[in-house]
Amino acid sequence: MIIGITGGIASGKSSCSKYFSSLGYSVVDADLISREVVAAGGDFLRLLVAEFGRKILLSDGNLDRAYFRELIFSNAAVMSKVNSLMHPLIAEVAKERLFNYSQSDIVFYDAALLFEAEHNKFCDLTVTVDIPENLQIERALKRGNITREILQKIMAVQMPRFLRLMRSNFCIDNSGTYEDTEYQCDLFLKKIKNL
Repeated sequence: MIIGITGGIASGKSSCSKYFSSLGYSVVDADLISREVVAAGGDFLRLLVAEFGRKILLSDGNLDRAYFRELIFSNAAVMSKVNSLMHPLIAEVAKERLFNYSQSDIVFYDAALLFEAEHNKFCDLTVTVDIPENLQIERALKRGNITREILQKIMAVQMPRFLRLMRSNFCIDNSGTYEDTEYQCDLFLKKIKNL
């Protein structure tokens, strides 16, 4: 069974995925795949450099993720171009990894843009890790690796919270303590095992 796990920025989706992984479940992470896809020396990174110039690279030849994120979120045409190139590559790698598991296995597919990229198509069930928007902003800014301006741009292009919740089969509320969230993750596992 493939379970898509998603949530807005700073919702705690990755923390839930780590918890499921600590229980022995396999997790395929779209963000890690995206990092592999743009690895130094790779074909896709060469394509990005040809499109946007060497200014997107760090001195060691790796993608300057902070600069590139700012470039993407400040220009809708750039974002659309990058998404149209990248989403199919991520989907291809993710599907290959997900379908290596047997049907009796429970495997999680962690993807922030699960619905936006239509990767929910290869999931049996979906779950959204959710927190109120004000808490989402507070937690994202507390990480210290993002400006309020970029955060607002990211939130503006992500699926609205209410729509993500409507499209999901399940919800895990991450607005409490980590222990509260672990308890909800355990309840979620019980529910899906009884399906």
